[in-house]
Amino acid sequence: MGDTALIHEELQALGITPNYKGYQQAVCAIQLALEEESRLRNVTKEIYWEVGSRCGRKWTAVERNIRTAVQIAWRTNPE
Repeated sequence: MGDTALIHEELQALGITPNYKGYQQAVCAIQLALEEESRLRNVTKEIYWEVGSRCGRKWTAVERNIRTAVQIAWRTNPE
């Protein structure tokens, strides 16, 4: 199973489904982090900006959408 398929599977297990705005953005952010772990040292510039550029969104919208996805995951599956 490729990284992308595994990411989709894990997000859906957490309750984050493709109908949320942040879903594809979260997939892209996770892929970037997996490609180069050092990006996690500067998430705003190295991940949010890059995801925004790839998805045609402002980095602030990407951050908000991913945070919303995280909140959904905590509500759906608090364990």
